[in-house]
Amino acid sequence: MQLQTATNDVCILKQCDDLIHSLKETKAQKICLVLSDTINESVITSIHDLPHLHSIHVFSKEVHDQNDWRKKWTKIKEAYTDIGKICQALKLINKQFNQDNISTSIINMNEDGSSKNLDQLDPSFMYTGLLKEILLEIEYKKNDITEFARFWHAEYIGNKSIEENIAEFEHAYSPESSIVWYTKGGFISDKLNLYLRTMDVEAIMKMSFFLCDLHRQIQKSYSEHINFNGTEVSVVYRGQGLSTYDFNKLIKGGLISFNNFLSTSTNKDVAYLFMESSLGNPGTVGILFKILIGSTISSTPFIYIGERSDYNQEEEILFTMHSVFRIDKIKKYDSDDRLYEVTLIPTTGDDKQLRELTDIVRKEVSGSTGWHRLARLLSKINQYDKAEKIYTTLLEQTSENNSRRQIYHQIAFLKANQAKYQKALEFHKNYLKYSENYLHQNYPDLAIPYNNMATVYQDLGEYSKALEFYEKSLLIMEKVLPPYHRDLITIYNNIALTSIHPYIAVSFNNLAAVYEAMGNFSKALEYYKESLQIREKALPSTHPDLASSYTNIAAMHNTMGNYSKAFEFYEKSLDITTRALSEYHLDSAIVYNNIGTVYSQIGEYRKVDAIFKKFYEIMKKVANQNDPRIATVDSSSYSLPEKMPENFKDFELFEKSLEVQESDLPQNHPTLAILYHNLGTMYGKMGKYSQAIELYKKSKSVMENFLGPEGSNSSTSYDDFDRINENNDQYLEVQNSFKNLEKCMVPNNLPLASFYRNIGAVYYHKGELWKALKFYEKSLAIKKAVLPSDHSDFATLYNNIGLLYDEKGEYQQAIEYYEESLKIMEKALPSHHPDLISYYNNICAVYIKSNENIKALEYYKKSEEIQEKIPLRDHPNLAASYNNIALIHNNVGEYSKAIEFFEKALKIRQTSLSPNHPDLATCYNNMGLIYNNMAQYKRASEFYEKALEIMENVLPPDHPDLSKTFSNIGLVYLKMGDYSNALQFYNKSLIIMEKTLPQNHPNLATIYNNIAGVYSNTNEYCKALEFYNKSLEIRQRNLPASLFHLSTSYNNIGLVHKKMGAYYEALKSYQVSLEVMEKALSPNHPTLATLYNNIGSVYNDIGEYQKALRFYQRSLPITENMIPPNDQLLITC
Repeated sequence: MQLQTATNDVCILKQCDDLIHSLKETKAQKICLVLSDTINESVITSIHDLPHLHSIHVFSKEVHDQNDWRKKWTKIKEAYTDIGKICQALKLINKQFNQDNISTSIINMNEDGSSKNLDQLDPSFMYTGLLKEILLEIEYKKNDITEFARFWHAEYIGNKSIEENIAEFEHAYSPESSIVWYTKGGFISDKLNLYLRTMDVEAIMKMSFFLCDLHRQIQKSYSEHINFNGTEVSVVYRGQGLSTYDFNKLIKGGLISFNNFLSTSTNKDVAYLFMESSLGNPGTVGILFKILIGSTISSTPFIYIGERSDYNQEEEILFTMHSVFRIDKIKKYDSDDRLYEVTLIPTTGDDKQLRELTDIVRKEVSGSTGWHRLARLLSKINQYDKAEKIYTTLLEQTSENNSRRQIYHQIAFLKANQAKYQKALEFHKNYLKYSENYLHQNYPDLAIPYNNMATVYQDLGEYSKALEFYEKSLLIMEKVLPPYHRDLITIYNNIALTSIHPYIAVSFNNLAAVYEAMGNFSKALEYYKESLQIREKALPSTHPDLASSYTNIAAMHNTMGNYSKAFEFYEKSLDITTRALSEYHLDSAIVYNNIGTVYSQIGEYRKVDAIFKKFYEIMKKVANQNDPRIATVDSSSYSLPEKMPENFKDFELFEKSLEVQESDLPQNHPTLAILYHNLGTMYGKMGKYSQAIELYKKSKSVMENFLGPEGSNSSTSYDDFDRINENNDQYLEVQNSFKNLEKCMVPNNLPLASFYRNIGAVYYHKGELWKALKFYEKSLAIKKAVLPSDHSDFATLYNNIGLLYDEKGEYQQAIEYYEESLKIMEKALPSHHPDLISYYNNICAVYIKSNENIKALEYYKKSEEIQEKIPLRDHPNLAASYNNIALIHNNVGEYSKAIEFFEKALKIRQTSLSPNHPDLATCYNNMGLIYNNMAQYKRASEFYEKALEIMENVLPPDHPDLSKTFSNIGLVYLKMGDYSNALQFYNKSLIIMEKTLPQNHPNLATIYNNIAGVYSNTNEYCKALEFYNKSLEIRQRNLPASLFHLSTSYNNIGLVHKKMGAYYEALKSYQVSLEVMEKALSPNHPTLATLYNNIGSVYNDIGEYQKALRFYQRSLPITENMIPPNDQLLITC
């Protein structure tokens, strides 16, 4: 196919649907599309604005005017009748892309011209420089060409043009022909520079023989650079696009390194065209590099390739890989703000700064041979399997003890970084054995194996052994090293630290603390600060080890609830990390993640969103790295309920990491538990509860297998597993797991407190309130011993206890705990923080139940103020607020408004919850209540039946919530006159309540009241009075909270006395009820109409008609305003 001569990568699609799908799903950076002129315009419309679609080229058999299309769609460049011209256009686009995407590193300088801190070098500068040196040291074999040919055949199966080139290359290649092959139509050059740009080490190693041959040919011919075809050349040019980020670094001056082979031209016009063409890409600055080569002997060899190139009109000069230049002058090109000319001067052999940089780079991967150095380099860039193969071969080839000792040391690190802890421990023990035989007892190097073994024991959760080996290491170091030696700093820091994952141990210097895991925060913080104090004295201000210390201290402050301090130290860490590594390094993503968590905790959601976008941008760039740290990045911590589904549409980032780790790690490795947990939490936030449950189960299973006798740091998984189980109503599943894990926990550590709280939550949802309270109190006792009194964990626990007392009907105690919780959260959070809504809602709900509507309304308004500032569409807190205001409207008799808000709450919960969620049952019950109060009994029954169906599916048969629903259904039957069914459901409710509730619980008063109502309607007045008096007795004990219901009891007793003909007893009860109601209710409340009517009817029965008329007249205007009228409301209370 002719197009394959223009580019190596051609994909043919014959169906429009396949084309659209492929373009939308591809991960390619840039795509050029060749279409027939018969294509439907709707196809172009659907794909035109895709960011990775660079251009559209239309092929036609006949000449057509395509101006209309080009005006409508700017990416349509031209219509062609000659496929050869399309190929030529694609070649130029491909060359422009390669020009603009060459890997560069810019090393800035201080204002005094001295070298900047050398620990901040761009990794691509270090690694390409090292790779070049190392590969040049290695001897290659004849079959390397054949191996390379096989490698490329596998990659280009079906591409005849490329396959022919590969076959010719395998047959005819020689080192002397390397330049010819490099310039042969981009066949090799494009791929080699792609591999160097992306640091694809496997492909680079396959091509390393060619890379070395090409470099040596350029070096050999370097003496020809002074004169080309009899003409002296002093300047060469290169035009390309540079991102605004790199351009801002460029204008600060210093050194620039081109990390690929660098193509330049003696023809300025050619270079100018490439510079100008780059402006088609947004966020790009066009650069014309003017490189002065005539006056100095460059440290980087180059060669004129002129006629040997397929692009001979470009008069090309090729510099070898890793060319370094000094940035001299920068000037704006004419008046265009996006075009600049930058003068570069080649560095020379006596360039002091370059020499310092090179020395630093070489120290990064020292080794006795090129193979040793290559293995070290592969390890540095996370290519552990390839590094291990080299080390294993070297181990087989040597019998010298010290060499074997060093190889054991390196393999042990590889195994630890692959999270293969037991294997790492084996190699560390071999390293220790050889070291003890080889070294003096107090020799500093002997501290290294002790320190390394301690790190592995940390990873395994064996903290006592970790401390033992750290202290052995520290003892040696303190004897032989000065007090501010860097190795001492590491030991101090490690004693404070442990790791939940080895990569975090390597890159973030062990984020989790041993003492933190054991609940001893003050001791951990003491070691963190000691480590930081030494580092600040011993290291440059931007050293990466300082970033590690800042991160550790920030994490500790975050754990202890000191959010402002946590933010302060995370910012310091981010500043160093982005400069020392790069803005798009995984370590930077992890710090962004941590900062986003702090912003979320203090309610700065706009900043959270911005930080999260940055985090996600980096994660997409590093997702292909075989790096288990991706698994431990807990982006689920962000509170972005509206944006989460959109931001996590690319779940493959984390799912890809899961696939890698599941294939590489043992089944019970804690990293898998962390990844299962994080993915589960993200699925949970998106409402995909079944997927979340499965992942939490996997996380739980892994942690149960992994936990050692001294405890676990896995409480997070159980917190979230409990929470998701609440959402899916599988409360009983986790209870046994908690009981089994209790034996593993260390007394007085926070995971144990969380463990107790979770058991309490399970019992709470089972309806076993006393057991729940017992475990909540255990959790509270630990937290009081460990945490400051204003820690946010107390707010959570006080809130849980408040919910428990609320459920028990002990409203005064519930309010006390809710207010304690609120006091802490109002101090810890900004006044508009959305988390405060749930606390206001809880207090509001208790006041509603106590019929204190004015106080309830006060807390509802506080909740409403926050929602106006931070809209929470479809958020559970918003549903709770709607529910509360609906209940307030119900209490004051405004039923239409109550329905309006109940329906809003129901809509949110139907959207966000599973069909069997208990909160949905609560909504259905509330809707049933309001329709019952409006005398629409059929509608009320429908909602009550929906609630019952959910509860019978998800709750144990004696759960208190079931009793409420039975009672509600009984009430409807009572109102409809079906007294037999009413009594049946009331008795079902009563059996559960008497079994699960204390004797003076308000709900018992309600059920006694309702049963009495049935007996009253069946004329069994003695039984009716018996149950009404039981209800009255409980309500008298619960004053003042039950004042409203007390009035109801007197009204109902009055009604029975009236039916029995005891009119004066009836009148006495009615008047007590009225006295209470007139103080508690608004003048137009429907309940007052019922009371006035009841009293009027008694006066009518005893012949006092004037008094009867007066009370009937008071009832009439209220009744006329009711929609619809309801004359039996009081019986239903």
